[in-house]
Parts: sequence; structure tokens; C-alpha cells
Amino acid sequence: MATVGLVLVIACSNVAMLLVARNSARQREFSLRSALGAGRVRLFRQLLTEGLLLVAAGGTAGWLLALWASDVLARWARLDVSLAPDHGVLFFSVVICLGTASIFGLVPFWSVGRVPLWVALRTSGSSATPDHTGFRAGQVVVAVQMAMCLALLVGAGLAVRSLRNLESASLGLSAKGLLVFGITPPQSLHTDPEVIRFYQRLLDRLRVLPGFEAGTLVQVRPGTGASNNTIAFVDGVQAREKVIDSLVRWNAVGPDFFHVMGTPILQGRDFTGADSASSVKVAIVNQTFVDRYLPGRQPLGHHVAIDGEHGEQYTIIGVAQNSKYTSVREQESAMAYFPYPQIPDIAGMQMELRTESNPAAFLPSVQRVIQDMGPDLAALQPMTQQAQFEASFSQEHLFARLALFFGLLAALLVATGLYGTLAYRVSRKKR
Repeated sequence: MATVGLVLVIACSNVAMLLVARNSARQREFSLRSALGAGRVRLFRQLLTEGLLLVAAGGTAGWLLALWASDVLARWARLDVSLAPDHGVLFFSVVICLGTASIFGLVPFWSVGRVPLWVALRTSGSSATPDHTGFRAGQVVVAVQMAMCLALLVGAGLAVRSLRNLESASLGLSAKGLLVFGITPPQSLHTDPEVIRFYQRLLDRLRVLPGFEAGTLVQVRPGTGASNNTIAFVDGVQAREKVIDSLVRWNAVGPDFFHVMGTPILQGRDFTGADSASSVKVAIVNQTFVDRYLPGRQPLGHHVAIDGEHGEQYTIIGVAQNSKYTSVREQESAMAYFPYPQIPDIAGMQMELRTESNPAAFLPSVQRVIQDMGPDLAALQPMTQQAQFEASFSQEHLFARLALFFGLLAALLVATGLYGTLAYRVSRKKR
């Protein structure tokens, strides 16, 4: 809104300067009309009519342009909201137009009586004395416009640079080539073993599809902003005295999760199909977890619990490189991963599929497999993993594009105002 406000100020000041320049050159005309008997009311009506015609033409053209440009700009900025015309915005725009045209369009009316008629009539239009005060005011206005335009362009440049930094930020995983979608088991499945077998069958069906490289499951999709958070108990003891210092993020994942996601394992091993509900409870933590809760110690073999001091103990079998969980902007935090068969009450999961080519082209084959497994099943919110992370900074993306658009628009308006001011000054100096 600040950006739009600055552009509006630049536009209104341009209209004001053009009207003042146009009407100041008509001072002799108004004096001649007065000498011929036109009263101040007659002159007021003439200027008011001209101003209203200007407002009607400019306002109508501007409103039609706004209807078209808003849709185009929204598509360019990837803004998925309704942009239906708003009566409040229309009323505000009309008031701004009326105010600008009325105030500056009626300026000559107040100056008619200041100059004696005989002076105005003796002076020809081409040799009229320039209004140095008005010219200096115009210079100040143009200088202020250029300053505001520079601020908008610098802000747009910074916004675009921030967007580029976010797009090139290290995620700690390889998001390219990953297709992700949600899946909810059929309502006929009521126990954890049944749900686990359902996901295993689904993965087996997907593995035979052409273009499939690898696949896994994850409870909370990375990049959505959501996360599981709990107090960590390392070797049966709360990791830190303060609750906020002992909080960790965690996720339930499937076999080969780190291989599929492209996150390096620094120590130990990845999860496998052997990490079942009946096997030894295991966990993998990230490097920040080790640095915070097990500094200077070998992490493998230690135990971590997320369900209270006397909860289930999970043996740490691996250390993974730090990776983004909630969004691209998140700070590094302690993270623990657990095999989903060893987490009770698992229901809906997210499928992460690595493909040989474009992940979006792989989606129709996936949907056919899901439909074959049950008519009530569907792929929920399918997209590429890269697009999911990009959605985490969608506001920055929107602001960068809008700031760039309005910065260039401001530059065009300032150039127009500067040209108008210089052209007026040259025309007054022609003789």
C-alpha cells in the first residue's frame, strides 16, 4: 500500500503540474474574457466544466484500464485471489480525481483578479513574463518525484534480490524431480498394521511405473509451514532445563527417506523396510540435534524419546545433514525422524516420488494407480516438492513482482512529468 500510495502521489502531482502549466498560459485569455464582460461565476463554470470533463474522461479510461491491468498483473504476480471491481476503491479513485482536477483546475480562477486587466491585455501571450515562483515549485515537485521513484526502484531491486536469494537457498535436499501428494487410507482400514500394508502395496504398485526412480512416505510434507513439535528426552532425561530449549521438531517417514529426498547421511544408515513395528525402535537425528543435545559425544547408540520421560525409547542409528522442514526461511533447528510403522495411530501420509523426468508429467500415471486401488481414493494436493517450497515464500514472490511493476510505472510517470515541465519551460522561452 505504501508503494501504491507513492505512485498515486507521483501521478497526482503530474496532473497538477500539467494543469497549472496549462492554465497559467491562459491568464491573458481569462483577462480578455473578463474585459468582454464575463463575470467570475461564468469563468468558474467554464473551469469547473473543463475539470469535470477531464475527470470523466480520465477516470473512465483509468477504471477500464484497471480492470484489464489488474487481471494481467495478478497472473504475472501469481496471485490467486478474486479481483472483482470494488465500489469502495472506485469511489476513492473518483474522489482523488475530482480533488486533483478541481483544486488545480480552478487555480487560474483565483489569479484572474490579481493582475490588472490593462496589464494582461497589453502583454502578448508569447512575451508574457514567466512565473519564476511557479517554475521553481515545479522543479521542487519533479525533484521530489524523482526521489520517490528512486526509493521505489531501490526497494524493487532489494525485493527481487531477496527473491533470488530465496530461490537459490540451500534446502539440504534435492527438491527437483520430486512429486509429492497426500493420500488417506480407505475408511475400511481400522488398525495400524492394515494401514501400513496399504502404504506398502501402494508403493509396490508405483515402483513398476515407467519413469519411477524411488519413493517414500512422510507424515508432514516439507515446505508447508506445519511441523510436529515436542520435548526431547535424551537417554531418559529432558534435553534442557527450560521447555523451550528442549523442544525438537520430528517427523514420521518411510524407508529410504533420506535417499529419496537427497539429504546426505553423515553417520550411520538410512531407514529400511526392516524397521517395522515389531523391530527395535530407531531414530535418525540431524546435525543440529547432535550439536545441541549430544555435543562432543558419539550420537549413535543414544536414545531419544518424544512421549515423555517414560515414553518409548528410540535408538539413534544415524545423523542426517540439516535440511529445511517448514519453509525456506526457517532457521536451523533440532530435528528427529522416526519410521512411520513405529509411530502409533498413523493415518494420512504424504508420498514423495522421485522421477526420471518432469514430475508433473508423472502425475496421471500415479492417479490411475490410486484409482485402481480404490474408487474413494485420490491424490491430495499434488505438486512438485520444489513448488511446495516456493509456496513458502509466495508473499516475497508477490511483493517482488508488484514492487518491480510499480517501480517501473513510477519511472514512466516521473519521465512524463519531467518532460512536461521542461517542455513548458522551453515554450515560455521561445521568443
